[in-house]
Amino acid sequence: MAPLRPNWQPSYASGNTQVDNEHQGLFEVLHSVADAIEEGKSAPTIYVLLNYLVRECVAHFANEEALMRASGYPEADRHAEIHRRIAGRITRLLAENAGRGVDELEVVATLFYDAVVLHMLEEDRRFFPYVRPPERCAA
Repeated sequence: MAPLRPNWQPSYASGNTQVDNEHQGLFEVLHSVADAIEEGKSAPTIYVLLNYLVRECVAHFANEEALMRASGYPEADRHAEIHRRIAGRITRLLAENAGRGVDELEVVATLFYDAVVLHMLEEDRRFFPYVRPPERCAA
């Protein structure tokens, strides 16, 4: 099973530079994981990349939550709870697979894709209007 390799699309953009840069960065880390698996890297190498992905997700979630609250997004608390569940799930999944082989870590990478990318493409879209910079009128 080859890991999913999501490609950033302009239609995924929120219009907020910080959010878009962080989302693109998460896509890049997922690509690094997929590359490592396809290149036959060792399980410990793949584990390190997945651990880095978890840390980047957690940091991104904190940044995103601060931005949502600052923008007045009315569902910020609900969204933060979703982040907590995702972070808990991917952290637990990685810990449970420490010391496992490449095949198991490939499954973990696919589950990370589901947890992280699908969240970006579905749930995150709800707050985009709140964090998008106002459009400027041409004079």
